[in-house]
Amino acid sequence: MLGIVIPTKNHSDFVIRQLNYYASVDCPYTIYLGDSSDRTHTDRVLSRIEELKGRLRVVHRWIDPGIVSHAVVKKLADIVEEKYIACLGDDDLFVPDGLTDCIEFLET
Repeated sequence: MLGIVIPTKNHSDFVIRQLNYYASVDCPYTIYLGDSSDRTHTDRVLSRIEELKGRLRVVHRWIDPGIVSHAVVKKLADIVEEKYIACLGDDDLFVPDGLTDCIEFLET
């Protein structure tokens, strides 16, 4: 029903914190990561995604670091399969219940 779009570049600590949070609250939404990080950060994120498999749906795409963040968001938005999209920075968090309230509002 909703895809969470997150562009990131070399902030693996932030992204891992987000993934851990969303897994801990049983987030029902798919997370789309547009990752322009160097290999060290990307490997850390991919490792955590693998560890959370089955608990969290994550679509990870490596995106050329020369692309500006709003263009990364556009690239991710193009692959979101859900009806709604929520976008945030890699240092922010959404409360999934709040997103559910937003979807209910939009549906009615």
